[in-house]
Amino acid sequence: MLLIEFIVIRFLRAARAARRPAPSEGAAPPDPSLPEWLAWEARVQAVSTWRLDPGSRLRAAGLAGVAIGSWVGGALIERFVDAALG
Repeated sequence: MLLIEFIVIRFLRAARAARRPAPSEGAAPPDPSLPEWLAWEARVQAVSTWRLDPGSRLRAAGLAGVAIGSWVGGALIERFVDAALG
């Protein structure tokens, strides 16, 4: 999921950089339709770069921790039982 988030962030940054006028071009946007360009820029700027808030990341990490913890716990119990039974 973080890979997808990383790809989306890179895409948005590339889109912003592609639509931003270079300093040598002056302040005029490359598209002659200024209202359309400004509307598009406003939509791009309004998009959050982090699609997952910290709470969602913590829940995903907790779920992964439960899965890994149960796997490790099962392996430890198996070792104890094997050692007890000989």
